[in-house]
Amino acid sequence: MTSAPPVPARHPIRRLIQRWGPKHARTFVIANLLVVVIAGATAGYPLLIDYLVDALQARERLVLVTVPIAVLLLTLAKGAALYAQTVLVSRIAQRMIADIRADLYTAILRFDLGVLAGDRAVSLQARVLHDTNLLNASLTQMAGRVPRDALTCAALLGSVIYLDWVLSLIVIAVYGINVRPVLSIGRRTRSTTTDVQAHYGALSSFLAETFQGMRTVRAFNLGTARSQQGKSLIERLYALQYAIERRRAQLSPLLEFGGGVVVALIIVVAGWRILEGSSTIGAFSGFVSAVLLALRPARALADFSVTFQQAASAAERVFEKLEQPPGLVDRPDARDCPRPEGEIRFENVGFRYTEGGSVLRDVNLVIRPGERVALVGPSGAGKTTLINLVLRMFDPSEGRILLDRADIREFTLESLRSHFGLVAQEATLFHGSLRDNVEMGRPGAGDAAIREALLAAAADFVDTLPDGLDTVVGDQGDRLSGGERQRVALARAILRDPAVLILDEPTSALDAESEHRIQEALGRLTAGRTTITIAHRLSTVVRADRILLMEGGTIVDQGTHAALMAQSAPYRRLVELQAVRSEDRSLGTA
Repeated sequence: MTSAPPVPARHPIRRLIQRWGPKHARTFVIANLLVVVIAGATAGYPLLIDYLVDALQARERLVLVTVPIAVLLLTLAKGAALYAQTVLVSRIAQRMIADIRADLYTAILRFDLGVLAGDRAVSLQARVLHDTNLLNASLTQMAGRVPRDALTCAALLGSVIYLDWVLSLIVIAVYGINVRPVLSIGRRTRSTTTDVQAHYGALSSFLAETFQGMRTVRAFNLGTARSQQGKSLIERLYALQYAIERRRAQLSPLLEFGGGVVVALIIVVAGWRILEGSSTIGAFSGFVSAVLLALRPARALADFSVTFQQAASAAERVFEKLEQPPGLVDRPDARDCPRPEGEIRFENVGFRYTEGGSVLRDVNLVIRPGERVALVGPSGAGKTTLINLVLRMFDPSEGRILLDRADIREFTLESLRSHFGLVAQEATLFHGSLRDNVEMGRPGAGDAAIREALLAAAADFVDTLPDGLDTVVGDQGDRLSGGERQRVALARAILRDPAVLILDEPTSALDAESEHRIQEALGRLTAGRTTITIAHRLSTVVRADRILLMEGGTIVDQGTHAALMAQSAPYRRLVELQAVRSEDRSLGTA
């Protein structure tokens, strides 16, 4: 028994139009009704020339009035229709591109961390901006120029058939021969365009990491090496883009030669028929003018074959991300998470990434409501993975996590995460005002609540800024010091008033004074609140109600600082190492 042949996938441009085009159908119909006016006016010129030449040969003086008036009327009608059609088509194309970008951006925002790990940030940015730019040019032509040029060519073809059907067969035959190579050039462009887009993303990522790491580039004398790497990527992109333009350039001589063959044959055949008396000079003049008028739209249609294939490649990349599974999604029966008391349970939890071995193994843990727990251990012990599982950035590979004795997978992601606050080692601030960044903790909180949160976070520096809450923090908060950024991030968490607070060593990169002020603020924030802290500094550890020592993806010991110092040799080694590092830092700053 033979299997059925595979069903071919729909063309990406067709899918794109079916998804985002229907709501523009009415505007598109109006635009194409205007195309009829444009094409009809263009096709009228050769007929007027035919009439004018024959009338002048017959000494009819009235044509010197009627034909100019007719030309002016045709020109006015064509110009008005062309303007209106261009505006309508631009609105369709720009609206579709905006919708595609918004849908693509929203889809990427839904990806979980595991999915996002497969792409570099700048590559995703290139999908949203560069790929859709290619679509923009194609959609504008598809909705506007292609119908206009196609109908114009058809109308002019009607004119030449009316003027001389024998000569029209020559035109159809010669240009018909050119169709196949034109389509072949377009198809060969598509695969190259896919490579161009991939290399554009790679180059964008390379440039971004170079510019962001200029301090390291300077400190390690990496300028020459990075320059050579950058030039190599640029040269590869140049070669691919040049290949596309070289193929596109093949269209011009192909069509130019075809046009020359048509004109040469017309001169021979039409001249012979005029001499024989079976045709007129007026018909010949009108016919030649129609052919010349058709050259521009014919060339535009041929050039569009390349643009179309470039857009098809871009559309494939857009759909690739739109249809990529986001990873974590809400269950069909997921419910909103009520504000929890804060008990967190790990029951036989294990976790492994798609590639590689287990990161967590057989983790069993109960964190009581209001308890402050610190996670300590060497790098790679699984501390960050554990808190990512609590935030449901990933789901466990084995076991389950409970919040107030309910599996966290029973809740919608948005409602679950609304009860957590996160203060990370590297404070994430967004370009915008201080107000905007703090208010993210609780949108609509108002200035009074924001100022209260900033005060609780020891962020009194805000009062010294000329623009206060309206101060723009810059990209990633680069207009603030490290301590100031961390206090703004802490204020955001305070404003959120979370049931569970997660601290990923928020003071490890700060100076002693900034650390002291933030530790005081954290002491107030964590009081009576379930808190999980990834800790490296002794000052953070001793404040915890319980310390969990992790090694090799599991919890090997737990207790208070005093208890672990008495009973756990691995913990004592960590503390002693921390003490040495603290002494080194003190000597280094002395």
